[in-house]
Amino acid sequence: MGLFIDIYIFYAARICIRVIKLLMSCSWPLTTATVLSTESEGGGGAGCSVATVHYEYMVDTQKYSDYFEKPFILLSSAEHFAHTIRKGTTLSVRTKPGNASVSIPCLSYLHP
Repeated sequence: MGLFIDIYIFYAARICIRVIKLLMSCSWPLTTATVLSTESEGGGGAGCSVATVHYEYMVDTQKYSDYFEKPFILLSSAEHFAHTIRKGTTLSVRTKPGNASVSIPCLSYLHP
């Protein structure tokens, strides 16, 4: 029972962190990124399942790479999400002014 509750606690915490990051970045400039790879993993002993999307983008003439993680309760859902976003897919990301190595994908790409 405790492990089951832990999954939901980790899931809720990850969702809250994502929402805060999205709210903080809503005024950052937009750029286009290209997906390099995706992967998914289960929560293991504690925590929730996660899909990870790795991407790269250009700001001015500098290339950057970053990733985002989307939490899921079920591993099968994380796997499905990771397979939905293919290598080479373009997505919009917001980059932090003064530190373009920090980026946040736009909300529409977090919920396909």
